[in-house]
Amino acid sequence: MNSSKDSLVKRIAYVVLLYLFWQVPSIFLGIMPNVLRISSSMMLAAAFLLSSAIVIYVAYRIAFKYTRRSMIQKVGLRDIWYIVGGYVITVISDNVLMALNNLIYHQSDTPNNQMIRDSFMDANWMVTVLLIVESVLTGPIMEELLFRGVLFNLFFSPNKPVHRTILSATLFGLAHATDTV
Repeated sequence: MNSSKDSLVKRIAYVVLLYLFWQVPSIFLGIMPNVLRISSSMMLAAAFLLSSAIVIYVAYRIAFKYTRRSMIQKVGLRDIWYIVGGYVITVISDNVLMALNNLIYHQSDTPNNQMIRDSFMDANWMVTVLLIVESVLTGPIMEELLFRGVLFNLFFSPNKPVHRTILSATLFGLAHATDTV
C-alpha cells in the first residue's frame, strides 16, 4: 500500500498521532524529579523506556509501510566523518548563537536550557541518565523517523525532493520553536 491509496485525512492523522505520542516519553521524564520513592522512579523510568520503544516502533512501521525499504543502513567511514563534522559545526554554531543571544537579548542562557538545568540536572541521578538517553539516543531516532522517515514519504512522491524537504524542515522547525526573549 502506498501513500496514493490512503486518504489525505488518514495520512495527516498518522502524523498528528505520532507527534502526540512522540511527547509521551518526555511526560514520564518530567514527572520523575517530583517523585521521592525509588520504586516510583523505577516504574517511571521503565514507562519512559517502553513508551520510547513503542513510538520508535510505530514510526518505523509507518515509514516502512510507505517506503517498503528498511530505514536501517550500514554506517561507513564516510558517515562517521559526516557525524563528526556535523557535531563540530553544531558546537561552533551553538557558541556563535549563544554569543549573539548574549549580545542582542543580554541572556547568557536560553529559557529552554535553564528549564532543563533547573528541572532535570538538579534531580536524582536516574533522571539525569534518562535525560541523556533521550537527548542522545531515543529523541534523535524518534525525530528522524517522524520528520524524515514518515513526513518524507507520506505526502509527496520520491521525485519531488524539494516539496518533501520543505514540509519536513518546516514542521521540524515549528516543533522546535522556542521563546528566547
